[in-house]
Order: sequence, then structure tokens, then C-alpha cells
Amino acid sequence: KWLREEHGATFADDLNFDATRADGRGVFVPRDHSPGASLLQVPLSACISENTALEDPQLGGVMKALLERSGSGSEVVAVVAILLKERARGSASEWWPYIETLPWTHFGSERVSPLFWTDSELQSLQGSRALREARQLRDQLDAIVDVLFPIFRGKRIPVMAPVGQTGNK
Repeated sequence: KWLREEHGATFADDLNFDATRADGRGVFVPRDHSPGASLLQVPLSACISENTALEDPQLGGVMKALLERSGSGSEVVAVVAILLKERARGSASEWWPYIETLPWTHFGSERVSPLFWTDSELQSLQGSRALREARQLRDQLDAIVDVLFPIFRGKRIPVMAPVGQTGNK
């Protein structure tokens, strides 16, 4: 609804957004469509990107400096930063209709991503490429946290406060 009414997105009549078997979300159509048929068009105004962070009055300057120093790959940090900031704003955020659809907590007891596995669960991947990739992903997440938390604390932007509450103490 938000995509259509606020941003002019268009959807095929039979397009459905639903949960996937792997605790994710997906876009589905119940029938075949002709090749090249447009099923979904989402304008850039409805997309959170590094530019969203760069244009933000509170984060823009810091994110620009970070992107210039860090180079390729640091765009993810800018996107994470704006998502965290806007999530902390709750329903006051213009992005809230989108943000509240994101899986901020883990669903069910199955942990699909090794990112959320315990160290002992990760050991079941011993000898596989997946173990190395899972550890690299954790290292990347740690690096993002190391960069973002000081920025948020310095700007007095609540990062981990529950929605509706403000500030980190």
C-alpha cells in the first residue's frame, strides 16, 4: 500500500508478497507471464540506499567522510546506519511502513543464516567453505558495529532503543 500510494509503485495484478519456507519474504505470481512483462516497478524514491544516508542531515557528513576513506564496500555501512536511525524513530520515520516489514528479530527456532548460529553450531561446518564465509560475515558485521556505534552515540541518535523510546544511556 505504502509503495503504491506514496511512491507510485506498480504491481502485476496477481503479484503476492508472502513468507518463504526459509523464514524470509518473497514475491510470488501464481501463473506464468509473458517474457519481458513488468511484474513490479519500484521508483528510486522508495529505495533506501547509500544516497539516503548521504542526504540525511544527521548522518550525511559522517557517512560521506567514511565512504571517501573506506572505499568500495562501505556503502553497506551507510545503508545500515540509515536503517538503524530510521528504525529508532519508529512511526515518526517516513520509512516506517517499509522498516516495520524487515525481519529485525529471528523467526522461529530454525536459524537460517550462520550469522546467528552459536560457535558450537558453526563447528558443524568444519572443513567447509561455508565456515570460512560465515566467519568472514561475522567479521564484517563486527566492523560495521565498530564504525557505527561511536557515530550514533556521538550524534545522540538512539540505535538500540525499542521503537517508541528514545536515546541510549
